[in-house]
Amino acid sequence: MVRPERLHISIDRPTGDTAAVEATVEALVFQGPVLRASLRTDAGTELVAHIGPEDALPMLRPGDRLWASWDLDAACLLRSGDTAAETSPVS
Repeated sequence: MVRPERLHISIDRPTGDTAAVEATVEALVFQGPVLRASLRTDAGTELVAHIGPEDALPMLRPGDRLWASWDLDAACLLRSGDTAAETSPVS
């Protein structure tokens, strides 16, 4: 699991020491200072990203392809039956 605020969205494939996956925009909802983007990977995994004005992206629309990336220490592994209080970062 990666929290929405820890996902970085870009049009081009990210470089560097990050994990990344290509995804399709399914829905966009304004939530105060951020745009909540519902994404789906080619494998069918659902992702949610919070996009702020500092992200400087072009106008996104459902159906657009983009890249979601995250720092390696931002991911948490959830096992069946885990609660949020029991999770720990993936190492």
